[in-house]
Amino acid sequence: ITTSCTAVSGCENASATFSLTATGTYQWQISSDTLGTSFTNISGATASSYTRNSLSLGDDRKYIQCLVTNGGITSLSCARRLNVLENQFRTVTLSNNASSNAVCRGGSVTFSASLNTAADNPVYTWTVNGVVDNSTTGSSLTLNPTTNPTVVSVSLSSSSGCLASAQGSTLS
Repeated sequence: ITTSCTAVSGCENASATFSLTATGTYQWQISSDTLGTSFTNISGATASSYTRNSLSLGDDRKYIQCLVTNGGITSLSCARRLNVLENQFRTVTLSNNASSNAVCRGGSVTFSASLNTAADNPVYTWTVNGVVDNSTTGSSLTLNPTTNPTVVSVSLSSSSGCLASAQGSTLS
C-alpha cells in the first residue's frame, strides 16, 4: 500500500479526500473515537480514494484508514487523522444602499458584506454578473451598474482557509 500518513485538514461543511495506491479491493473505515482505536466501515467507500463530504465538527480528530484485500490477504493502510477547521463564516449578509434595489442609469451603488463573527484576515471576492471584480478585496464594493439586471455575489475566505458566500443581490 502506498499512501501518505500525514493528517488531512478540511473546513466545516466542505470535503476532504483520502487516497492510496494498492492492488485489490478497498474498504475505507472511520474511527468512532479521537484516539483511532475503534473503526467501522464506511458504507459505499470501496474505491482507491474516499471523499468525506459535508465535514462536521464531530468529524474533527477522527481517523480514516483503508483495508485492502488482494488474494485473500488483507493489508491495512496507516490511519490518517482528519482535522476539521471551524467555518468562521456561518452567516454572510450582503446588502446595498439602493432604494428598493433600483439604481438609475449613471448612478452608483455600494454593496456591503457583513459577518456574524470575527474572521482571521478575511478576503472578499466580489462577482458581478458572473465575472470576478478585482477592484477590491474589502468588505464593500461600489459600482455603476451598466446592465439590467446586475447580479452581485460575494465569497469570503480567511487565513484558516474556510470559505462562505452570499449570492444573488440583484439590481434592476
